[in-house]
Amino acid sequence: MEQEKLTHIELKYLKYVSLKFDFINFHKFEEVMKKFFYHVQMLRLTTGYNEKCLNAKRWQQLIMSYMPYLRIFDINHQDYIGKKNFTYHHIINQFNSSFWMEKKLVFYTST
Repeated sequence: MEQEKLTHIELKYLKYVSLKFDFINFHKFEEVMKKFFYHVQMLRLTTGYNEKCLNAKRWQQLIMSYMPYLRIFDINHQDYIGKKNFTYHHIINQFNSSFWMEKKLVFYTST
């Protein structure tokens, strides 16, 4: 069965988005954001168990290119750290770059 292609729809009044996923295919979600989240000013996302959501550079590119009005980026990532503690903290620290500080965008984690 062929998957339907998403067409771009301008959603001028979509300003606030709050979503919670137990698991997310970040690549597919990224395509949705590119098509529909252009005017979004606040994005609250709760997710877990998928480290692809923790790619700060990918988020930065997505925000700069497709979400120019974003003012609040509140992502809460929940995962079991266990033995990957150093790697996890290294990933989280990528959200402390000048881009994130200048934009005052927020990233939270829970364990």
